[in-house]
Amino acid sequence: MNPLTNGIYVANNANSTISVIDGNTITVITAIPVGSGPNSVGVNP
Repeated sequence: MNPLTNGIYVANNANSTISVIDGNTITVITAIPVGSGPNSVGVNP
């Protein structure tokens, strides 16, 4: 979770995306296409 934006980032291995979730509303804001099979996320707020 990013404490500045309250964004939650989740790696989606099956569809090769990173979901950005609004931590206040628990809704997906966007899905970012990434390389094949992501399995973790590193965030530097």
